[in-house]
Amino acid sequence: MIRRAAFCATAFLCALGAALPEVSAQTFDGLFSASADDASEGLPRILKTAASEESETQSLVRTATLSDANTAKFRAVSTPDECFCDSCRKPETWYISISGGLAHRGRVQEQSDIRTFIVLNEGFAANAALGFRLGMFRLEAETSFMNNTCKEAGAVGLASGTTGNVNLRALMFNAYRDFQISDWKLKPYVGAGIGIYQSQINSLYPQFFNDVGFTGQPVNSTSNMPFAYQFRAGVSRPITERTEFYAGYRYFHGSTLTFASIPFASADAPTFKPNGANMHNIEFGLRVNF
Repeated sequence: MIRRAAFCATAFLCALGAALPEVSAQTFDGLFSASADDASEGLPRILKTAASEESETQSLVRTATLSDANTAKFRAVSTPDECFCDSCRKPETWYISISGGLAHRGRVQEQSDIRTFIVLNEGFAANAALGFRLGMFRLEAETSFMNNTCKEAGAVGLASGTTGNVNLRALMFNAYRDFQISDWKLKPYVGAGIGIYQSQINSLYPQFFNDVGFTGQPVNSTSNMPFAYQFRAGVSRPITERTEFYAGYRYFHGSTLTFASIPFASADAPTFKPNGANMHNIEFGLRVNF
């Protein structure tokens, strides 16, 4: 009778094993190793063991889920979504930049006669550049436009206030060195460039023209295109992963200019050769990396 009961219990457990895949093979081994006297107690023990294993499995799943959630939370805290340091940027990339600011141009005067001159008011500068970043170095081609209104002009010993303006256009090729100081967000830079420039006198008409009976048109003249060089220094700060704001100082020097304009030029002195251009600029700009 006992053997028959054990046989029935074994058959029941086989059916139960199909419905409870979580029950391990060790559970069945425990059943077959049980004596006939323990057969009546084997079924409750197996059911209890299976329930315990299922509970343990669910606990492990919950623990793994919490672990994954905590790991994701840790990564979100320890690794910001927006990192703008140089190590996270592309070491080599193209960029464009635009900038503008205050332009101060020094007194423009004839090299051979300091009585022939133009004094300029503070003006503005606008620049656009296409460049390529090589790690902490940058190379770029830049075009610039600067304009200053005229304040005073003099010629042949006469001087007075005047109307008109003088502008300057330049094409420059620049090289820069950026500096990353620890984890500072502000990154200093220095740069230098060489190129060519051209200056233009527009609607210049000093008041003393009337005093000497000059009845001609205002002076309009365009110079030749001599050599120029410049130096820059400033700081830049990342705004987003691809854009930077920068501010700095620029010194621009252009070689001697040649104008052929009356009344600054005459039969005795057919050209007006001022002492070039000396510019001091304060600039603010935006750089976009590709």
